[in-house]
Amino acid sequence: MDPLANQLGIGSFAYRYHAGIPACMPSVPMTPMGFINAAAQLGLGRIQLCENLKYAGCAESCISALANRTKELGLVVEVGMNGITRENLRKHIGLARMFDSKFIRAVIGSLDESSESTAEAATENLKSVLDECRQYEIHIGIENHFDLTTPQIIQVIRSVNDPLIGTVFDSTNAVGFLEHPQETLALMLPYIKSVHLKDFRMIKTEAGITLTGQILGQGILDAESILKKVIAQNAEASIIIELTIRRQDGLSAEEAVEEEEKQIRQSVEYAKKLCARL
Repeated sequence: MDPLANQLGIGSFAYRYHAGIPACMPSVPMTPMGFINAAAQLGLGRIQLCENLKYAGCAESCISALANRTKELGLVVEVGMNGITRENLRKHIGLARMFDSKFIRAVIGSLDESSESTAEAATENLKSVLDECRQYEIHIGIENHFDLTTPQIIQVIRSVNDPLIGTVFDSTNAVGFLEHPQETLALMLPYIKSVHLKDFRMIKTEAGITLTGQILGQGILDAESILKKVIAQNAEASIIIELTIRRQDGLSAEEAVEEEEKQIRQSVEYAKKLCARL
């Protein structure tokens, strides 16, 4: 058996159009239960259940049903959250416990008007839940997103100074800060707990450059090099597939969902083959 098979999974943000966005809302949006079943059908043993499916607002009975289903399917669950406030952290620690999850992927979010005060608030809020995290053996990984630069995220982690708090490396997000993915990874690697694999390419356009998502293995992302570095640093790091492929113009929401499903299947197959040869 591929030794990385249990670490490979899919995040709910792979299903951007199936979950629905305001500009592309299918008649039947994906539900958290639908996502859980889809991951199992792809032959994956891990999921990252994030805020685009709005699962955190479900009733406790619904969460229990979701947790029971993941146990039936043998899925390892990582929970996702956006906004590192004390209230939100405690809420998601509770959700993690219901899913028997040991990992929370967190996006800092805009906690204040300035990045400096946001970093300070995130640091103090993370420190406030360390005892709970230690009690339930829950790790938190901060994803490089669109709130703070990677050096600022690293400073938060260093200020918290606890092995339960680390990083989630997303292979494209930091490009928005003009950071090269390999540069971002180098900063995050000492604290790495998880990686989001999202392929992309850069296209020269009129008076500008566009970053556009690709099926995994069909863009310029050196996924093999990234995974080798991540696994060498943390042999238990999770490997989560996400997509950022923009829907084609003129497609209906249902057609966009169908196209997305094909892209996901191709990306998963590539990731499985990649992990098998590492």
